[in-house]
Amino acid sequence: MCAAGAVFTNDGLNNTLYRMYGTVKAQATLFGIGTGTTTPAKANVSLETTITAWNAGADTKAFLSGYPSVDEVNNEVTTRGQISASQANGNTISECIELGTDTTATVYTHDVFTGIAKNSKVEIILELVHGVT
Repeated sequence: MCAAGAVFTNDGLNNTLYRMYGTVKAQATLFGIGTGTTTPAKANVSLETTITAWNAGADTKAFLSGYPSVDEVNNEVTTRGQISASQANGNTISECIELGTDTTATVYTHDVFTGIAKNSKVEIILELVHGVT
């Protein structure tokens, strides 16, 4: 889910350059969700329509333990986040972002997908796989 069309934002691309050649910036450790449907663009700095306070009052949540996971053989990194049965109910989730935080949250990727109607019987695992070729 959420892996087919993620767009690296300008901030995400710049962070990659900083990590390779300059000052180390915060790695992506959080994800956020929303209900927007507009195709992501590099200039995005937020979700189109944020679902607020879905994670115990917070708008974001940490990736699951063990993620990000780097696969050096296939030149991929995988992130995974969980939306539990008690979170974000009553929303149709259709977009996600990956964020890093230095002093403020910085959006690194943005993706939209076919909406999932969220209720207490639905638990969602969002997995994004990014590759470099």
